[in-house]
Amino acid sequence: MRAGRVAAIAALAVGMLLPVAPVAAAESEPQLAAPGELEFGTCVDLVEYDGSGVVTDVTLASCDVPHDAEVYTRSAVHGEYPGADALVERAATVCDRAMHGTDVYLEETGLEAVYRIPDAEDFAANGFIECLAVDRLGAPLATTLAAADEAGTLIDPSLVEVTEVAVGECFTLAIAGSGEQVAVARVVDCAQPHDAQLYHREVIPEPYPGQDETLAITNDVCDSWFDPEWGVGGGVALSWTAWYATRASFRDSPTIECAAVHFGGAPLVGDVAGDVALADPDDAEVLDYAYSEDAYGWAALWLTTVVGITLVIVVVSLMLGWLLVGAGLTVLFGRVGIPPWRAWVPFLRTFSWLRLGGQPGHLTWLQLVPGGSWVTSIFLWMGMHRTGIAFGRDGGYVALGVLVPFAWALAVGNDRPYRPELIVAQGYPPPTEGTQPQEPEPWSPGPAPRPPASPVG
Repeated sequence: MRAGRVAAIAALAVGMLLPVAPVAAAESEPQLAAPGELEFGTCVDLVEYDGSGVVTDVTLASCDVPHDAEVYTRSAVHGEYPGADALVERAATVCDRAMHGTDVYLEETGLEAVYRIPDAEDFAANGFIECLAVDRLGAPLATTLAAADEAGTLIDPSLVEVTEVAVGECFTLAIAGSGEQVAVARVVDCAQPHDAQLYHREVIPEPYPGQDETLAITNDVCDSWFDPEWGVGGGVALSWTAWYATRASFRDSPTIECAAVHFGGAPLVGDVAGDVALADPDDAEVLDYAYSEDAYGWAALWLTTVVGITLVIVVVSLMLGWLLVGAGLTVLFGRVGIPPWRAWVPFLRTFSWLRLGGQPGHLTWLQLVPGGSWVTSIFLWMGMHRTGIAFGRDGGYVALGVLVPFAWALAVGNDRPYRPELIVAQGYPPPTEGTQPQEPEPWSPGPAPRPPASPVG
């Protein structure tokens, strides 16, 4: 029972199908299958096929009479619609991998894979790639893929869906689906090399909770049932992987399957709760070292070094930038009548800088709010434009101020008189600080030179 069901749904497009005489068409009108509604083992007829590998319209057909194709697997596609080309590329990979997953050579079966993908309109509701097996020469299929292998020579009876593996059984993956993708497994004795061992199965309560909630439940369940002591005695680093029900599969298999695997993907032998070990001891040096204490120590040291160097660079850059801007504002403030020492007082220099550009000084305090520095900077840039007007500079200097503020502060007033009245002439309010240039010290004449003394005699 288990092998027969899997043969129909587990991506086994195998068996040389014998042609039979055509039968009369059904009296009822053929029913078009909507995108995404084809289940595993469904038989269909192709309305039109150009040999490109992609089919569009198909009609449902009985598997008891000759038909064009049979669905042998499908794969969910999540996220936003990636475009037709990306879907075709993914479908080719998924469907070819599934058909090759049976250890049967396609040259011996006479079958090939075709696939159906959703368009942009159907993607949100039915984001599934459907893989179908067809005769390579276009002949109708006489029976199902499962029935074609009654002798058991093409379909491995040990192949099952992961949903049918019993808790405690060990298995290798014939089709390594993950998450929502169907995985097909070959159950083996745990003493033989295997990929995983099922350690827990959880039934998801109805109704279907949605993809995000199902994923959260999966993480909680599999993590809580996983014993971190497994494999420690044999020096084997183990982790877990899982498969969970989708909205489409929830009705038939509303379960989560949790399986223990090697952290590095190496084959295992033995029971995870007992004598589990690597199937190939030579893998220990290659795979387990990556998870040894030495490796973790080197990784931690490398990460700490990188983070430390990055922090030093950031701190030095911020300090250097602050000093350079302070030097530039010292010169600028001196030219416009603002005490130069303010350029070196945090917040006060921004306060005076904003008011020099005719902007509200209290915007300085937005720097204390996450993201508020951007608002303060925008008003500083607006003020740079007005200050440039007072020095007779064009708007190009604003770009300099945005990119290199200290260079702007040095250059904007270089060899130019400060005339704040030009700001008012342009229709802007006058600056509230720096309304007058710094007055030079008054000049006082020195003592008049004495005339040279007349010679005596």
